[in-house]
Amino acid sequence: MGVIAKNERLITLYTYPNHHLSSKCIAIAKASGAEINIIDIEKNKITGTIWSELASMLGLKIADLIAKNHPTFLEKYPKENSLEENDTIKLLQNSPQVLAYPIAVRGNRAVQAKNSTDILKLHKPDSKDAKLP
Repeated sequence: MGVIAKNERLITLYTYPNHHLSSKCIAIAKASGAEINIIDIEKNKITGTIWSELASMLGLKIADLIAKNHPTFLEKYPKENSLEENDTIKLLQNSPQVLAYPIAVRGNRAVQAKNSTDILKLHKPDSKDAKLP
């Protein structure tokens, strides 16, 4: 059992507020009609358990959540490209700007928003008014 709320009516967006995709992802999430929970990872320290669960939901390693070309990462790890899991979690907690892309969760599904339209993968198709033949 995980610690992330997995509600189909709720889109939870984990994002760094100054990330260039943040505002676009928020707008697309709001357009879904679902409730939106925006987690500002700069103001809210995300636990290691949540980072692990997010990576698992995405089918990634925690290290894959980090932008290894970010200046903060390069400053702290100029020669090191492989980090231990605990080091990666601490880096995300203490330097949240290294998060490569916003992450959105809806129900049991999660997406890493490499572009803002990736949030659409979490939208439910609205077919209640569709006329069937």
